[in-house]
Formats: sequence, structure tokens, C-alpha cells
Amino acid sequence: MSSLDTSYFSGVKMTTIGEFPLSGRNTSAEDEQQQTGTAGHLNKKSIIIIIIFTLILVISAIFLAVFLTQFVFKKTNTDKGTTAQVTLDPTLHCQGDTPEPTSCEDGWSYSNKSCYWYNAELLTWDKAEAACRLQSATLAEVTSEEEWSFITQLVLGTSQTWIAGKYSEERADWVYSCSNSSKTRTANDDYVIKNEPGYCESVQISMIFSRNCSNTYSSLCEGNFKYT
Repeated sequence: MSSLDTSYFSGVKMTTIGEFPLSGRNTSAEDEQQQTGTAGHLNKKSIIIIIIFTLILVISAIFLAVFLTQFVFKKTNTDKGTTAQVTLDPTLHCQGDTPEPTSCEDGWSYSNKSCYWYNAELLTWDKAEAACRLQSATLAEVTSEEEWSFITQLVLGTSQTWIAGKYSEERADWVYSCSNSSKTRTANDDYVIKNEPGYCESVQISMIFSRNCSNTYSSLCEGNFKYT
């Protein structure tokens, strides 16, 4: 082959080697960059979707937990009969036509158609009455010898304990928080009474005392919880 032919083929070879392979390498690098960019974009989208989905799950779980808690609480109260207690008239126990309760709450004692709860927290008379009403009850009102005997046994060995009587300046007599009735008290073997405004009834050692209503004592609540 002549030198012209050799240089010709050599030129072709150089052209082949010099142009096509370099062009191929550039295209491959660009494709790789595009794929990397696309993958990164997809990864960001996936992360955002996962975060949103997780937030939705968390919020749904919170709402479900709140709903179930309310449902279970309501069902439990209904099963135990305590739903009625929440809306019960605290003065039912001193109304003549009130049915006898079928049971008392835990911590309450039953006697003579009423439930009784001894509150050991030291409170003024007004706060003690308010605490009883939160339990759908009032401070205990003595209405019979049988009830008095039960109450004295219930508070036996305790300190002064508030019961229902409070002296009313307006009525000039003792008024009872449940029945709103008046009763005249006189000093005798069973009562140590001071008929003055600002005094309330307490019981201790089988005796009823009149004490300053701002004193802090334990208290005895009385209620009627009829469950159906």
C-alpha cells in the first residue's frame, strides 16, 4: 500500500478514534448527572410524603385515643351508675318521696335510706358543704334517733366533724342545708349550742356542738344514689 493510502487510513483511524468515542463519553456523563438529579428529586419527594403520612397517622391516633377514652369513661360511668350521680339532686336524701338507694359508692356507708361519706380533709363549714355537693350530697342532717345513733358510731374516735346545721341570722334559728328547714336548739345533755350567727353544727363524742363556721374540721356527707 502506498504512503498516500496509509496516511488516508491513518487519518480515518484518527478521526474515528478522535471524534466518536469522546462524544460517547460526554453523553454518558450527562445522562449520569440527569439520573442523579432525578433520583435526588424523587428522594426529597419521598421524604416529604413519608413525613406528611406520619403526621396524619399521629393526628389520627390522637383523635382515636381521645374518642376511645371518652367512650370508655362514659360507658364505665353508665355501667356503675355514676352518670346519674353527676346530675343527681344533692337534696334527694331529705325528700320524703325519695326511693331507697339500691347501693352506695365505694367508700360510702349505707344506713336508713341514705349513703354517708366521712371526709377527713380539714375544711371550713362552707367548703365542707361544697365538697359534699360535688359528690351529689350535702352535709349530714340528723332526722331520727336511728340516724343519730348511726352517725355517732360512724364518727366515733374522730375529732370535731361538720354536719348540716348552720345558724341563720335572718331566721334567728338553725337552718339545715338539705331540707332548708329550721330547728331550735337548746343547751342540754346532747347539745352544746351557741345560738349566734357564724356558728355551725359539728358532732363529737355523741354530742352536737356549735363551732365557729370558719374553723376547719373533717365532715360527714349524706346522699342518696339510686342506680338503675
